[in-house]
Amino acid sequence: MAFEKKRLWKWKPNNKQRGVKKTVWSTRWYAKGDKLRYDITTPPQKETGFDKKSLVKPGSIRAVAYPDKRVCYNVGSGEVVIDKHLRPAGNPYGLSRCFDIKRLYQTNAKFDLPSLLSRWKKTVQPEIKEDYIGQIRCVKIVFDWEKIESEGKNRKRRFEVWVAPELSYSLIKTQFLTNTGMMGSPELRLVEGYEAAYEKLEKYENIWLLKEVVILYNRIPNFGSWALSDGEKLTVKFSDVKIGIDTPDEIFTLEGLGVPKDTKLLDKIK
Repeated sequence: MAFEKKRLWKWKPNNKQRGVKKTVWSTRWYAKGDKLRYDITTPPQKETGFDKKSLVKPGSIRAVAYPDKRVCYNVGSGEVVIDKHLRPAGNPYGLSRCFDIKRLYQTNAKFDLPSLLSRWKKTVQPEIKEDYIGQIRCVKIVFDWEKIESEGKNRKRRFEVWVAPELSYSLIKTQFLTNTGMMGSPELRLVEGYEAAYEKLEKYENIWLLKEVVILYNRIPNFGSWALSDGEKLTVKFSDVKIGIDTPDEIFTLEGLGVPKDTKLLDKIK
């Protein structure tokens, strides 16, 4: 995964500078029933950005997650913690500390697409039409919401969704735009975005697997100043995805995580 954050940074007292910071990490995951195993490895980063500081500290964690908890092993410190199964935060940075493959198949960290569309339909009816993303024929769904406030300033929000019928109605792209926080400007700015590319799984009919995902997030604080290009960008590229294989149960044990014998477990749920 490649993570990039662009914004106006306050990196010295009374000194602000717009710049870009980048970092990369890799994630290997396994799933079996309600059990999930993921290993996140962040190598030492090359010096990037104007202040030469990394966004994510180097290290390696291995975790087994269940619906109600997870066991997380920090390889560097040797600490093993039992805590609640973290949900990747709304911003893409959260995927550097925990993992859920479902997060990458949906545009919102909290709601899946049907739930999100249902919530929007409670406030405004959508416009639905045919559109194309590159060569992919899509159904485009657009929600436009507007509220007139004092002094004639209107608050506007727009949510755009593209799904592809020929790809089993897979989610291709979304955009959430608003003029909130723009001091009355009528122009909309992109605050959340999602784009996905898929490849067909030949072994199974009508199943499309993610090949690449780009998640954009521009809700970060920016010291009172922002630009349209500011925000966070997470690019995820998939490799060596296997479905329908027998995953050994040992992978989901402490021994499978590589935890040394007699290591004490810190239970943060009790």
